[in-house]
Amino acid sequence: MKKALRIMIPLLLAAAVLGGIFLYGKLHSPEYALLMTGMDIRAQGIEGLKPHLTDEGQAALDSLTALSDNGLAAAALSLLGGREAIEKLKTELASVRWDLRDMLKGRDQSRAILHFSYRDKVTGTLTVSMVRESGGWKISGIDFPDFETIQLTD
Repeated sequence: MKKALRIMIPLLLAAAVLGGIFLYGKLHSPEYALLMTGMDIRAQGIEGLKPHLTDEGQAALDSLTALSDNGLAAAALSLLGGREAIEKLKTELASVRWDLRDMLKGRDQSRAILHFSYRDKVTGTLTVSMVRESGGWKISGIDFPDFETIQLTD
């Protein structure tokens, strides 16, 4: 019995340490950061994106928000049916499917290539640049999407 315990205890400790290292690596990966970003965006909308951006990314987002609060921009949006179009867009965004197509990882930088599909009518990829900041991964840039399919009619 003692001999079995002498063998089992070190094996269990080694398994626990290896499991902890594996879990730590998964929870601190860029893939996990993207997953959490997506969950926060679904739950809170654009506000859910803010904590996942670098300082430069937050400044860019704030400048876009300031533009939408601009009276001239609001007038232009209203001419284009803006408020209704924006609300429609927000509800339709829930129908977009996202899949991680590829992840290029470095020590402090990463690029994720995400595939998106909106009801199989609009498909394409989006590249998200990420950097390690304050011990976690944050979004530092998003490239303009590459569209594969744009089907405007049924």
